[in-house]
Amino acid sequence: RRVDGSVSCIKELNKALNILKNNLNKLNKSLFYVCDPAMGDNGKLYSPHFKPFLEIYKKNVIQYTTLFLPNATEASLILDMDYITNMKSGFEACKKFHAMGIKYVVITSIDDPNDKNSIHVIYSDISWNNMKYGYLNIDRIDGYWVGTGDLTTALIFSWFYKTNDLKKLLTIQ
Repeated sequence: RRVDGSVSCIKELNKALNILKNNLNKLNKSLFYVCDPAMGDNGKLYSPHFKPFLEIYKKNVIQYTTLFLPNATEASLILDMDYITNMKSGFEACKKFHAMGIKYVVITSIDDPNDKNSIHVIYSDISWNNMKYGYLNIDRIDGYWVGTGDLTTALIFSWFYKTNDLKKLLTIQ
């Protein structure tokens, strides 16, 4: 059974969590759960309405997540850390998410103030023993783009499902 979609209210998030928990128990904990929190960008939440979601993600969602795809803003807010602006802070965030039990982490939209021409993506697999990570530098296209996170999540998940190899998936050839 597949559950997907966007959740924009606490009631719906709790309903989705109950479906997740029920399916997880039925499948003997073998469920592969992909989560893109979709709560904010550019250093702030999309709306103050999303603030209560932070605690729910920390306490109830992350424990079930297999592949987590926050952008730098969402990762920073969920972890209560300074805004992620470089590879070092991105890698520290990956390690913290792994410590919470998440197997695969991909953090998108990392804006390094020292590199105005690129946007960075950092990724990590818990089996790499928290000692290394991969990253992509993507040429920046000026403008405000809606839906790029959704598209990124869909593409990463679909190719990950096919390859089961995060490093191979995110290596640009």
